[in-house]
Amino acid sequence: LGLVWVKNPELMLNEASQKLIKDALNDDDVEGMVRVQMLTAFVEILLAHEKGFQSKTELESKTTLSQRIQGDKDVGSGMIGGITQLITDDILQLLFDKQKQVRNTSIVLLGIMVRNGLCNP
Repeated sequence: LGLVWVKNPELMLNEASQKLIKDALNDDDVEGMVRVQMLTAFVEILLAHEKGFQSKTELESKTTLSQRIQGDKDVGSGMIGGITQLITDDILQLLFDKQKQVRNTSIVLLGIMVRNGLCNP
């Protein structure tokens, strides 16, 4: 899912996707590896957009003022940021999961979110 959501972040706004995310993170019947995969998908998404932002920043240093005034047309980053903020409480709960890998992946995701300003330290 991470690769699909990186290319088409608007799919994350789909009601079915929202339910899938919530169920994967909250349902007690879901295996730990499913949670790890969901968290890893968000890690991959945020890292991909972070890398894209860095390359855009480098490119902007070479552009003219009139080109920069046109603004950023990438709304995907905003969507992803908004969705990760919506599930921050769920991610915080996973810090206390029984499985070590779920806890570790949650910490990695929260670290990326803090670095990108998506949640408070």
